[in-house]
Parts: sequence; structure tokens; C-alpha cells
Amino acid sequence: MDVCSLADVIVGSALAEGSDALSLVEVVENQMADPGIERPLDYCAELHILVVKYIIPQAIQALNVSKHGFASYCLSDAGDQADACTKALSGTKGSPVTDHNKTVRELCDVADAIIKLFQKG
Repeated sequence: MDVCSLADVIVGSALAEGSDALSLVEVVENQMADPGIERPLDYCAELHILVVKYIIPQAIQALNVSKHGFASYCLSDAGDQADACTKALSGTKGSPVTDHNKTVRELCDVADAIIKLFQKG
């Protein structure tokens, strides 16, 4: 397996984790009786929709056509979106979405580091 294939596998894992986070946001929204958490969860849903439907798929497509700089940019953006969700939920009590956000950020960072290593060559 070459370096870009490894990055592609990790990016796929980040996509799966982002999808799980989006699903969890929807479940938590339906179960929460606290209206104060509704707005942060809605914001997180919007962020994860961007990550899952647009940003990470663009990173995967960029990897497939050897546009490593753009893939790196997308991965950084996806991690930033996950961080923004975590920040939005920071005033809530122990949101399970935060763990998924952390994993998305870490997977994106690892894939980005692999791509940068590949670019150095």
C-alpha cells in the first residue's frame, strides 16, 4: 500500500466518523428535553452535513486525481468544522458528539500529515 492509499483509507474513516457524528446529533436532538441545547446541535448538524456531503468527499476526489494540496486543505477544513461543533457544545453537559468530533479532527490531521509527507517525497 502506498502513502496516498493509506491517506485515502484514513480519510474514509474520517468520513464514516463524521457520518456517525451527524447521526448522533439527530438522535440526541430527538431525545433532549433541554431547549438550550437545540441551537448548538442544529449548528453541529449543519457543520457535519458540510463535512460528510461536501468537504471530505472533495478530499477523497482530490486524492484520487493527485491534487494533494487541495486534499490537505479540505482535511484541514473538515477538522476545523469538527472543532467548531465541539466549541458550540462546550456549554452543554457531556455531549457524546464531542468524542466523534475529536476523532474526526484526529483522523483528518493524520491523513493531512501523511499527504504532506508524500508531497515532501
